[in-house]
Amino acid sequence: MQLPYKTALITGATSGIGEAFARKLPSSTHLILTGRNSLKLRELQDELQTETRKVDIIQADLAQSEGIEDLLMAVQSHSVDLFINNAGLGQYGAHADHTLQAEMHMIKVNVGAVTHLSHALCPTMARHNGPAAMIVVASVAAFMPLPYFATYAATKTYDLHLAESLAEEYKGSGLHIMALCPGPTRTNFGERSGMSGDNPEASYMDVNDVVDECLKGLERKKRVVVPGWQNKVLAQLPRFMPRRLGNMIAGIVVQRTRPSA
Repeated sequence: MQLPYKTALITGATSGIGEAFARKLPSSTHLILTGRNSLKLRELQDELQTETRKVDIIQADLAQSEGIEDLLMAVQSHSVDLFINNAGLGQYGAHADHTLQAEMHMIKVNVGAVTHLSHALCPTMARHNGPAAMIVVASVAAFMPLPYFATYAATKTYDLHLAESLAEEYKGSGLHIMALCPGPTRTNFGERSGMSGDNPEASYMDVNDVVDECLKGLERKKRVVVPGWQNKVLAQLPRFMPRRLGNMIAGIVVQRTRPSA
């Protein structure tokens, strides 16, 4: 795969989709990896850095404005031309069962950090001498309400709409913006979000397949990529059924993946 980007900034790079991007990008790409887990960042740096590939790591908590500002300060000296805006988290369960602190923390990362970093980096990337791109990692949940994952789905709808809107605003510049909307994927997201129940993992996509499809979409300058035919169907279902019915079905499906007692 031939991608023209020389320096990639990846948030949420220590696991899941972010880590898969770090491993899948061409070996000539200068990687700037950021996340909260400094030990995992160092392990990735040691593994991925070669004579032809430089890997920089930046430990940052993107739920804190200071962490975002520290990250932006650290990347100022680099000419980032590919930004994978991936950091995010979710929490399974009834909305009333979550603490307000946990809900607001999710919003700070999934909405606040995505917005802050996009606002800071996109204008500079649009002036880059050559092609540039930002990938906002949203979710297939962005296309529908999701009971028992209510705040997460709402934040991902925001991310999708932000990416599509900015793609239109920046068209004609050197900056291409797209949203990646994966469905259930084999990562540690389910464990971290509290989901571990009955839904067979066989129905989940492999994280490498998700990233491969995303990068193919990036080559074709697509604005939205929904990997996997099942997820493509899910993304279109809300267009063909009453919203209340779709909401009810989504709640049933999510409850099937409830944590074991």
